[in-house]
Amino acid sequence: MFENNRDRGKIKWTAMMLPEHIAMLRDWHAEDGRVPQPILTDFELEEIQLQLESAKLRRCIAQVSIWSDDKISSYIGTIEEIDIRNRLIVLEDPFCIERIPADLIIAVQHLD
Repeated sequence: MFENNRDRGKIKWTAMMLPEHIAMLRDWHAEDGRVPQPILTDFELEEIQLQLESAKLRRCIAQVSIWSDDKISSYIGTIEEIDIRNRLIVLEDPFCIERIPADLIIAVQHLD
């Protein structure tokens, strides 16, 4: 009996929302997950370069974090190549080969 009462309350409040309110809530929810682009200092950029070169020479597993489309993503694998001309990092994991633009990289970490 109480279940029906609760459901009725939900239906009641949903019906009172205007389409404009629903649109504003959706926009707010989409905006909530956004991450502003990090601004890296020269020291941080140099540290990323050193970590990339070290991971390539040691052929160890590395985690490369990038910022793209207002979110941060991570890739894990071994760095096979650093393509300076095209500004790409070639990262190989057990399933595929990723070509990551160097301009998007915000962090590199050795995992082993």
